[in-house]
Amino acid sequence: TMLYQSSPQVSLHHIREGQGMSQRASDFLVVPLCWDHHQGPQGLHGDRTYMKLLKVDELALLAWTIEQLEK
Repeated sequence: TMLYQSSPQVSLHHIREGQGMSQRASDFLVVPLCWDHHQGPQGLHGDRTYMKLLKVDELALLAWTIEQLEK
């Protein structure tokens, strides 16, 4: 899929739904992404171009991750 590239390095994005910025995000609510999709200029911590192209939000990415774990 577009979320993963062939790099062996994975960066975990913590979902912060319903939390303030000063609260610690749960280590159970994470989405594995390559660095580019996580912290790159167009990634989740950038301008979110990839999210806009896929038409997904963070909770949709989390749901997809959980679905993949069930397989």
